[in-house]
Amino acid sequence: MISALLIIPMGAAFAMVLLARARSRIQDSFALLAGASLFALSALTLAKIGASPGSVLVRKTAGLLPPAGIALVVDGLSALMLAVANLVAFFVV
Repeated sequence: MISALLIIPMGAAFAMVLLARARSRIQDSFALLAGASLFALSALTLAKIGASPGSVLVRKTAGLLPPAGIALVVDGLSALMLAVANLVAFFVV
C-alpha cells in the first residue's frame, strides 16, 4: 500500500506527458482519477494506522535493510499529513 502512494503520482505524471496532445478534458479526468485514488489510499492508510495506536507501517524495498535498501515508514502523523495534503490536492485539481 505504501508503494502505491509513490507509484500513482509518478505514473500519472508520465501519463500526463503522453496525453499532452490529447484533449484537455482527458487530461483533467485522468488527473481527477489519480487525485481521488491517492486520497482514497491515504485515507485507508490513516484508518489502518489509527486502528491501532502507536503502530507503524514499514515497507522495505527489495527486502533489504538500510543502508543497502530504502525503507518507507508511515506513522500516525505522516499518515495524517498525507491524507490532508491529498485532500487539498484533490480539491485543487
